[in-house]
Amino acid sequence: NVVSLAAVLIAGCDDVGNSPSDTNLARSKPIYDIQGHAVDGLIKNGDVRVYDFSEGVKGSILGVGKTDSYGVFDASITGLSAANGSYILSCVVSGSYTEEASGMSISLQDGQELCAVKFFNPNSDFSVVINGWSHLSVGYAEFLVSQGSAIENAVDRANTALASASGFDILSTVPYDPTNSDYYGKPYDDSMKFGLAISGISQYVLGIAIENGLTRHTNIFSSISLWQTLFNDISSDGVIDGKGISQNGFTSIDLGMGVHQFDRDSLNLDLARSTIKFIQSPANKAGITVSTVLAEQERIA
Repeated sequence: NVVSLAAVLIAGCDDVGNSPSDTNLARSKPIYDIQGHAVDGLIKNGDVRVYDFSEGVKGSILGVGKTDSYGVFDASITGLSAANGSYILSCVVSGSYTEEASGMSISLQDGQELCAVKFFNPNSDFSVVINGWSHLSVGYAEFLVSQGSAIENAVDRANTALASASGFDILSTVPYDPTNSDYYGKPYDDSMKFGLAISGISQYVLGIAIENGLTRHTNIFSSISLWQTLFNDISSDGVIDGKGISQNGFTSIDLGMGVHQFDRDSLNLDLARSTIKFIQSPANKAGITVSTVLAEQERIA
């Protein structure tokens, strides 16, 4: 449900001590409504923060929102860096979701987030889907800007690259939940591809948890934790190769989860295999078969 944008003037009485020009300036700042979804599974009851991204990094906060039980949010923003629009960064920073492969409920921990960057045109409706792939796109865009790319070129290149890799529009596709029998018989379209991709990520991390001696997802071995690690990876050098930056901000480190180490050659293959494994599992209630997805998973691998 796309919320229509509305530009309204900030109303109110003059504060004591404010000059008329100060008050008129405050009143001239328009407020806009935006809408979207936050998904790693549906992220419920999550705080959403919207930032200025006109310089290619997280800037001043423009507004806040909250996701409902379906991961849908509305937010009001003000203080855009340009009257004709600019790039904004929408991030979900809390809330909980369900891991598709295990049914475990996972809560976002302090410092964890998923973000999406998109151009905001004040004369058009705005909606965005925040997800793991959009988060990687933000990291890639930040890297490109750090290497001298103009913001518009960096964002377009990053969003296009992640959409091409995933096989669906990462900013506008709302995923189906293949663990919900309500989606049984739905076509293998972009929404189903997206839902199965999310489920494949969940299955992949469950395998890593088992590799580390566990039987289920935990806050450490979770999809949201994986996205944080992959963001570190791609934002540090523009590729996902198992290399990142330590917390001191400059030391190169090998990335992984527990005993599992990431590398460029195996990650895509592991994710494709995990998606197929999920489809073969009882958790798949959508009726999608391996033969339906095989060509797409071979492309990803």
